[in-house]
Formats: sequence, structure tokens, C-alpha cells
Amino acid sequence: MSSVLFVCTGNICRSPFAAGLFRARCSELPDSWLVDSAGIHARPGLAPEPHAIALASEFGVDLSASRSRSFERADFTRYDNLVAMDRGHLDFLQAVRPREFDGHIALLTDAHGNALEVPDPYGRPVRAYRTAARLIATGIAALLEDLGAETGDRWLRR
Repeated sequence: MSSVLFVCTGNICRSPFAAGLFRARCSELPDSWLVDSAGIHARPGLAPEPHAIALASEFGVDLSASRSRSFERADFTRYDNLVAMDRGHLDFLQAVRPREFDGHIALLTDAHGNALEVPDPYGRPVRAYRTAARLIATGIAALLEDLGAETGDRWLRR
């Protein structure tokens, strides 16, 4: 089984949406996936932001049962792939990466392989959430396309 953990700051906007959208689209992949999200500064047990829940529903994703959790060192043993929502998260994951972790750490990319940084919409107007949702949807679509291709997880090696 393959696994992916989406990582952002508070785990109440971007990463739960990315995990929910990926999970909803996993039926397009040949094998089953373990999918989750976490935040590097999350307060455990919080529900997603109302704007995130509303926008996710527009993509057919129900985030209402999602609850925030903190990124843990043990996540390096639970997940093969860690996907950061921005370069700050990427830098953090690379800095705390144990030597024995042989998985992949990356940002989402678009269909052309360009890295996507998803700005944090927390506390901003709904248009910021729409921008984040659009970037995440673009990245998830490219990720699924790459995972379905013969080259497998090449997106993670960029």
C-alpha cells in the first residue's frame, strides 16, 4: 500500500482539503492509498475552517468530520510521501527528516512540473480560500496523472 501525508501549518484549511480531494480521487489509482493530513503548528482536535469546508463541498469533498492533528516524527515511518503546501513546510520537513527515511518530500506541482506554493488562507477573505482550493485541485490533478503514468511517483523526485 502506498501512503501520502499532506502537511500545512494548522491542519484546518489546506492540508485537510488536499487529503480529502486526493482521497476522493483515489479511485483513479490502481492500488489503495493511506491518506492523511497534519500541521506543523496544529492545535489537535480543531474542525476545519468554515470556508474550507464550504469550498471542499464544491469539489465533492466532505471535511466536516476532519479534525486537526500535529505532524509527528513518527509520520516519517507511517508515510512514504510527504507533500508540503509551501516552501516553509518543505524546509521544515527536510530539516527534521531522519536519515533512515527513504520516502519522498515534495511540493505539489502543476501539469508542467512547476512547483505550487499554496498560500495560507487562514483569517483571510473567501477569495483566498478559493485561490488555495484552485491551486490544490491543480496539484492533485497533476499528482494523480503522474501516479497513473508509467513513471509512477516521478513528481516527488523533482
